[in-house]
Amino acid sequence: MIHHFNLHEEIFMARNEAHFFDDNKAFDRENNCNLAPYRNLFFSKKKIRGEKTPAYVYLRNAMDRIHKHYPNIKLILVLREPVQRAYSQYNMNVENKNTREPFLDLIKQEQSIQLKDITQRSFHMTQRGFYVDQIEYILSKFPRENLHICIAEEVLQNPLEEYNKIFTFLGARPLTKLDFNPNIHKREYKTSLSPNDFKYLYDIYKPYNERLYTLLGRVVPSWEAYYTHKITLSAS
Repeated sequence: MIHHFNLHEEIFMARNEAHFFDDNKAFDRENNCNLAPYRNLFFSKKKIRGEKTPAYVYLRNAMDRIHKHYPNIKLILVLREPVQRAYSQYNMNVENKNTREPFLDLIKQEQSIQLKDITQRSFHMTQRGFYVDQIEYILSKFPRENLHICIAEEVLQNPLEEYNKIFTFLGARPLTKLDFNPNIHKREYKTSLSPNDFKYLYDIYKPYNERLYTLLGRVVPSWEAYYTHKITLSAS
């Protein structure tokens, strides 16, 4: 999304993930720090400036620090269907030679550990998809009007409409057209998710998704269509 944000004449996004608020070495016990290096990331004169670091969302100490130093900040949360998100992360870790273990073995290892209050960056493949827990924590810190939630699959389906919702949320003018490239971060992996692995993750995420749908006030049709398709294939 950084590329598409930077196409807007009013918005500047830092090119790389900053990983500032999840850097435990940069903060003291009171969550104080020197903000100068962080502010230097935003050298643009555009009126709306920001960065993208997905780890902030699930690391509560990072969210605490953001709230302490930028209590009026606007936050954008892009949610990808959690089963496919977890498997994509696993494949990326395999390609980067961060793991050689089978996918389901790693998932089961995570399930055996209590990770309710995560403070360190790590794989956390399943926990990253517990979106409703993350949103509830964010909303315990920030007002609802400071958080915009969008669905990644819906952004791909209707990019101009979904981006204009974000631009309006940020206080930028909507666009009449968007030079959208859906393949900027697309990867092809050598293996596909097995029916058994899908069912295991689906059962994990089902109660979290149900709570998420209640919070959003709607189901996510693309996610449910994917689940129905995979369950049908498994039964055939």
